[in-house]
Amino acid sequence: MKAIIKHLSFTKNEIRVLLLIVSVLVAGFSIKYYKEVLTKPDTEYDYSESDRNFLEKSRNMLLGSLTGDDSTFTDEERKLIDSLQALEDSLDTDDYSTDKKNTSNNELKEKSININTATKEELIAIPGIGDKISDRIIIYREDNGGFKSIEDIMNVNGIGKKKFEKMKAYITVE
Repeated sequence: MKAIIKHLSFTKNEIRVLLLIVSVLVAGFSIKYYKEVLTKPDTEYDYSESDRNFLEKSRNMLLGSLTGDDSTFTDEERKLIDSLQALEDSLDTDDYSTDKKNTSNNELKEKSININTATKEELIAIPGIGDKISDRIIIYREDNGGFKSIEDIMNVNGIGKKKFEKMKAYITVE
């Protein structure tokens, strides 16, 4: 070690500074390791309620500032509303575990739900459909005399291409 230091030709003060820097780095990494690995919090905070409040206030503020019907919204505003609605629908379930969602998807069979006659509960069982979007589907089909094809469900506010791709295997129109 002394040979390496002599070869680098550091002075005694430079060596002391290097040792100090190395000591501080080692101490810092030790503290970080202790905090992250050795001490675990007793409980984890559930952010779902604060997320729900934020999404609700964001949606209300956005919808309050945007007046008029859906046709007056720009594509960017419509995407923002749809993404907020999708996030809100993902928080709408009482139980946030993935087990509940997986079992409901496993119970569905392909082409098992007729979107022209399905009840609200049946619509909610479709992947990607929550309470509010199921209400919109029912209102849309009542106002427009039902769906002519399964692609027509994308006319419902809150259902885009991605959501349609998730649900198209489970829905049918008769």
